[in-house]
Parts: sequence; structure tokens; C-alpha cells
Amino acid sequence: MANTLGTRIGELRRKKGITQDQLAEFSGVSPQAVSKWENDMSCPDITLLPMTQLPQISGNQALKDIDFKAILLMAESGVIGKIVEVKSANGDNVEVVIE
Repeated sequence: MANTLGTRIGELRRKKGITQDQLAEFSGVSPQAVSKWENDMSCPDITLLPMTQLPQISGNQALKDIDFKAILLMAESGVIGKIVEVKSANGDNVEVVIE
């Protein structure tokens, strides 16, 4: 099975033990939207991410200097492409891409 964004969303949701309905409620979207994400029919809108989630992401040392608010503003203004690529201390590559 391909490791697409949709399959990762589904895997992570199941790993957390939550339903599509619960993820939809948390994300402020319909359960049908979550289903479309997981089936690679559409992608989540990054501008829907609650700003309260960003400190958890930026708490990662590899991401500490990234201005996530600026990335959201770029997404809203129509910028596309790879925005950020960093390597974490444990060797993981982290990319922020807007399509």
C-alpha cells in the first residue's frame, strides 16, 4: 500500500483509537471530509489547523526556528511548493509542502 497522506491520516487516527467522526469534530469538518482525506480524494486544508496545535509541532528542536504563522499566510496567499526542509537530531527529514 502506498504511503500517501490519506493512508497516514487513517493509520494515525486508528493508532490514536479515534473514529472518523471524532477526528472530524476535533478538526471542525464533516465526517465525509475525513473519509475523503483517508481515501485520497481530497486533502486537509492547512488553514483549518488550530493555532493551538502549532506550538506542539514547533516544540520539535528541528522546527524551533520555523515561523508557522508565516507558512499559513503563504498558503492563504496561494504560494505552492516546498516551503521548508530540515533534518532533525535523530535523522528524520521534515518537509513542509504546499500543493
